[in-house]
This record gives sequence, structure tokens and C-alpha cells, in this order.
Amino acid sequence: MSILYIIGNGLDLHHGLRTAPQDFRNILKTKRIYNEWNNAYDILDSYCVNWSEYEESLSDLDLDEIECQNLIMPDYLSDHEYDRDGGITNIQMYLESLNDAIQSSLKDMVKIANIDTERRALLGERYPLFNLEDRVLSFNYTSTLENMFDFARHIPICHIHGFYDTGESLIFGYNQIKGNYGNKLNSTFEDGDYYVDQQRELIYNFYQSWQKSIQIKCLNDFLSCCAGIDEVVVYGHAMGKVDAVYMEQIERVLNPRRWRISYHTDSDSVLFNAQQYPFKSKFNFFRW
Repeated sequence: MSILYIIGNGLDLHHGLRTAPQDFRNILKTKRIYNEWNNAYDILDSYCVNWSEYEESLSDLDLDEIECQNLIMPDYLSDHEYDRDGGITNIQMYLESLNDAIQSSLKDMVKIANIDTERRALLGERYPLFNLEDRVLSFNYTSTLENMFDFARHIPICHIHGFYDTGESLIFGYNQIKGNYGNKLNSTFEDGDYYVDQQRELIYNFYQSWQKSIQIKCLNDFLSCCAGIDEVVVYGHAMGKVDAVYMEQIERVLNPRRWRISYHTDSDSVLFNAQQYPFKSKFNFFRW
């Protein structure tokens, strides 16, 4: 019997790796931001990003507050062009600095976890889980499977959101845009100020850039090598809305006999999230 394993961050946490939201926040606190005394965590926290659910919290960014704190009005009385377009350059550098802080913090967190698993593997810490006919869909960026689990390097593994060790881009972001800043932006372009509008557009582009792209083609390519899968086993994944499209596509393409889904406590979010699926009658839960 072949099994498709779906792996989430809960597996890394189960093995004591520092990939929890608190670990990510701690790294953000070490990142300095252009033209700011505060660190990246404090700044993003002031813009209503609480990181309680990692990247999905980015959808709550208060763009009006970013504008209020950073937009610079042009000085039309000056003889120097930089007194008019300097605000555009300033906010561009500021937002690029925030962007780099988020991306580098994510990579630093993954790198720390990978170093830990490599060290533990050298000490002989390895786990049985997979058979050679199994397949793995991982939502993690780390090399935990490859470093610490038997046969993992000999079976197909799809890191659907990117794999740090191979230098792939790490897909990180929220699912749905919130708020009406985009509508506000469009209305200002009609009779607005060019230098102000450009700053506002940079703010909105920064926000839009964090909307996560759904990797359906990548998933379909992977599922093409999953013929004969009879069962799906989920370890450490919350089965939330942001990734529901992947689960539904797996069910549609493979139509497995059953899904076995891990949970940690009786209040685990996966027990609630799983109720959204139309094929929930196939779900079997096990404490892990």
C-alpha cells in the first residue's frame, strides 16, 4: 500500500526545532530598518502584524498607518527636484528594507533549523517513517525529512513552497487581500499629486507582493508520480484555509481511500479546520 505523506511545520516543532512564530519574531527583532530606530518586529507590530499565524498575519498590514508614518509631501517651492521626489526614494528604501528583513528572517530561521538537523543526524538521530513506494508533500522549507528520516532521500518529495537547501525561492505570504487601500489608491490617481500617488503605489505594491501564489501546476506535476496512492497521512499540518486548495486537489486527483490526520491536543486547530472539507467523512484523526 502506497501512502502520500503531507508534512507541516508541526513535524519540525515536534522534533524541537526553532521554527515557531516566536522564533521568527525573535529573529525579526535583530533586523534593522532603513531610517528607523526600531527593529523590524516592533515596526511591523505597530502596523498590526502580530505573527500569530506566521505569514497570514501580513494580510492585516495597516497601509493607512504606513502612509501616515512615512509619506513625505513634496516641496514645490524648492528649486531642487529631490525636494519633490525625495519622498518616493525614501519610502522605496524603507519598504525594501522591511521586505528584506522579513525574507532574511525566514531564511535565517530555516538555516538554523537545518544546521540543527544536520548535527543531530551526524550523532545518529534518525527516524523510520517512509517506505520506498511512498511519496511526500512538504509545506516546510527545511531539510528535516532529508536529514533525519530513513529513505527520505530516496523517494519523491515535493517542497510545495520552496526548499532552502537547493536555493529555491521560499513562497511566503497571505492568502486573501484585505482592506480597501487599493480602492483608495485608484481614486486618488484621478486628481491626485504625482509625488504623493507614487509613494502610495509603492506602499500598496509592497502589500500585494506578500500575497502567496498558489502552486497548483507544481502540485499537479508531483501528483502525476503518485499513482497507486491508497492513503493520505498528514503530520503536523493545520489543514487551514490558506492551503485548502492543495488538499482539495489531492482528493480530486488521487481519490484515496482515507485520510489520517494528526493532532496534538484536544484544542488543536486542525480538528476545527478539517470540518471545512466536503470529503471530511474520509478523515480519521490520531493523537501525535
